[in-house]
Parts: sequence; C-alpha cells; structure tokens
Amino acid sequence: MIARDQFGVTDDLVAFDGRGRLALALGRARLLGQQMIFAPRLGEPLRVFEDVWAWLRGNRDGIVILDWENAARRLENVPLAVDGIEFGQILRARLARPAPSIFVKIREAA
Repeated sequence: MIARDQFGVTDDLVAFDGRGRLALALGRARLLGQQMIFAPRLGEPLRVFEDVWAWLRGNRDGIVILDWENAARRLENVPLAVDGIEFGQILRARLARPAPSIFVKIREAA
C-alpha cells in the first residue's frame, strides 16, 4: 500500500502480512495516514489504530504508527482517540518523551 506524507504525496510503499509484520520499500514512512494529522476533523481527535487491518476496517480514517520514536514528535499537542483502554495505555507509554538531562553550571566567585 502507498504511504503518504503530511501533504498527501507518496512517501513510501508498505507491505504487511496477517501477523503484524511490516516492510517499507524506501524506509521513509513514519505513519500510515500521516496526511490525516492536518486534515479537518471538526474538533474530533485523531484516531490511532493498533494495526494496519484495524486501520483498513476503519476506512483509513486516522493513522497507524510505524516509527514510534518519530511519532511522539509528530503527534505532539494532537488530541488522539483509540478503540480500547489497553491500546490507549500502550500509546501513552510509548509516546511519552523523557525529560532532557539538565545540568546547572556553577559560577566561580569573582
């Protein structure tokens, strides 16, 4: 299937099987349905599907995360919706970004 970027332009080709395994032709796709992030939703949250099959059954009305590290940045401040509590908990845990290390520079007395 074709993976499109946020502007709807073809970004990659994605192959998948019934066991949840995915393969990317070019290795560029981060989300399936990425163009939905900026699509008008009339105040509705963006649906996040657990897998490709659920996304297809849901008429591709949302996204499937392919690259979890990159997803946290792309989905920052976007209200999200899921179909079940368990996947919602997984989503929250996997999208949580750790706080950066912060060091205090000690000034020398003048």
